[in-house]
Amino acid sequence: MALHRNKRSRDFFSKQWVDESSFFRQIFRRDRWFQIFWGLHVSPPAPPGSGFMASRRSKVKQVHDYLSEQFLHYYHPGCHLSVDESTVPFKVRTAFKMYDSKKPTKWGIRIYDIADALTGYILGLIPYCGKATIECLGYAGHLFTTLIVLTLVDIVTRATGETGYHVYTDRFYTNLSLATELLKKKIHITGTINTNRKGLPPQVKKRKRSSVGTVRSYVKNKRCHILSWKDKRDVIMCSTYHTARTTQHRRVMKGNLGQVIEKPVMVSEYTSNMGGVDRADHYISSYCFLQKSLKWWRKVYFFLLEVAIVNSFILHRIHMKSKGLKVLTHLQFRKELVKELVGNVRNAAQNGRRSTSDDEKRLNGKLHIIAKQDRKHSAECIVCSDRRGPGGRRETKYYCKTCTRQPAMHPECFEDYHTKMDYKKKYT
Repeated sequence: MALHRNKRSRDFFSKQWVDESSFFRQIFRRDRWFQIFWGLHVSPPAPPGSGFMASRRSKVKQVHDYLSEQFLHYYHPGCHLSVDESTVPFKVRTAFKMYDSKKPTKWGIRIYDIADALTGYILGLIPYCGKATIECLGYAGHLFTTLIVLTLVDIVTRATGETGYHVYTDRFYTNLSLATELLKKKIHITGTINTNRKGLPPQVKKRKRSSVGTVRSYVKNKRCHILSWKDKRDVIMCSTYHTARTTQHRRVMKGNLGQVIEKPVMVSEYTSNMGGVDRADHYISSYCFLQKSLKWWRKVYFFLLEVAIVNSFILHRIHMKSKGLKVLTHLQFRKELVKELVGNVRNAAQNGRRSTSDDEKRLNGKLHIIAKQDRKHSAECIVCSDRRGPGGRRETKYYCKTCTRQPAMHPECFEDYHTKMDYKKKYT
């Protein structure tokens, strides 16, 4: 359904020429699909009379925990990780819905992600469900953004048992307290930082007039390097790994003119490694199941499925490249995934037409038994009867007892029906 977007679910099963797509009707009956979709739940209901009030997080907890475990089971991340947030589109009234005017998706449910910076593979995620999310994170006494990064890093380190990672964050998360806590775990951090963060040197907060390419560096707590670089505007960075070292960088200006500037290595590395989550979001938004719903947990559930599909696509790319084989595009991969998941399943008896499963059974080369009906009335032969011409209708009391639909046929037509793909006799 993500590959064939319609405004309404029932349009997928429509027989109208504008909306018709035989794929959906061959796989599912419309009423059966709606019956499953409306009855979908991903968590068990509370026991009756128990007085138990399920938390918001428990609505998707089982699926979230299972997928988080599988993500790190099939992939070993590199040393560079990026932390950022994703937004699940959702405008229905709910207590923890967020708004950000600077985002492409302004209204929605916030998901905090940690991804491999090189490939965009999502390693772990935390859906934000209000105050209950903060309470279950641990690390009391820190900012909420600090708790998010520390918890996401713990998900990775517990699964891999390794340290020495380098985490890249934007100014929403970066602060000196977070840098100190990550150093205790033997993990480095690099990111942009707001000038109003607690503990920054006062020289950074004061804006001074300077030329493009000017670099000012300060050291805080012996390990944290605070760097201010003048580009079109002041860029303030914090890192426990990089220093103030710079390299020459060629920038293309208007009129295809080149300009060589001094650019800090810290800024270049940040630009190269910060886009891991954004790369995954790009894959997800390209072919996303955008079905309307009044239930917030449904939107989160389908988002988790999209993350699983994107992660599997990234694994496919890594595997095929390592073998030197052809890599499928994202669209080709999703189509092949649909074929593999559907397999040979087909909806039985569509408008009197035979299905693929019928062909497989009648052409299986095994014993088929012919029988005679006990009823007085006969039926049209499925092989030689043709109503389009005069005298073309031929009836018989014989039928195949083995086939699922038990079609009527003459004894002389029995062999053609069970050996030929195109068994219908044509008359001129």
